[in-house]
Amino acid sequence: MSEAHYFIGIPLSPTLQQSLSSIQNEIAPYVSYKKWTNHQDFHITLTFLGGVAENKVEELRDRMSHLRQVRSAFSLPLKGVGTFGERDQPRVLWAGVEKVEALVQLYTDVSEECERAGYPKERRSYSPHITLAKKWKGDQQLHKPLEEVVEFEETYFVDHFSLFRIHPNRNPMYEEVEKFKLEEEA
Repeated sequence: MSEAHYFIGIPLSPTLQQSLSSIQNEIAPYVSYKKWTNHQDFHITLTFLGGVAENKVEELRDRMSHLRQVRSAFSLPLKGVGTFGERDQPRVLWAGVEKVEALVQLYTDVSEECERAGYPKERRSYSPHITLAKKWKGDQQLHKPLEEVVEFEETYFVDHFSLFRIHPNRNPMYEEVEKFKLEEEA
C-alpha cells in the first residue's frame, strides 16, 4: 500500500470559505478552469510533505505541537485575486494572502521542523495564497483583468494551523487530521 500524502496549512473558517466560494461564482464566467477548489478545501499551505509513512505521522504531531507553544495567533490580511502561469491561460487562480511577518515566521518554523524530520525543503520561495481553481482548459483566453471582475479584501484571524491528509478521489479531498492551536495574542 502506498503512503498517504499530507501537508501542513492554515484552514479557513466557514464564513471565509463562503466568501471565497462567492468569488469563484463571480469569476467563473470569465475564466476556463478544469478544477474548481471545493470551498471546504480552501486553505493556506505552509508546507507540502508528500508521502508520509503512518509511523511518521506521530512524530510530525509532536514537532508541530512544540511550535504552537512558541508562536502566537495573528491577524492576516487577505486581498485581491490573481493567477500563476501564462497571462492568457493561467494555470492557477488564487486569492491573495499578505506575506506578514507572523505568517513568514510560522512558515519558517514549520518548514525547519519538517526538514529536521527528514522532509525535503521547498525550493521555491514562499508565495502564500488560497487556490480557487487550477488547470486551464481549452483555447479560450483570459481577456478581462480579474481586478475588474471582483474585489476581495478581508482580514482573517489565524489562531491555529493543521496537519491535513489528502484523499485525491474524494470531494472535499483534504481531511484535517490534527489542529495545533497557537498562543493567544499578547
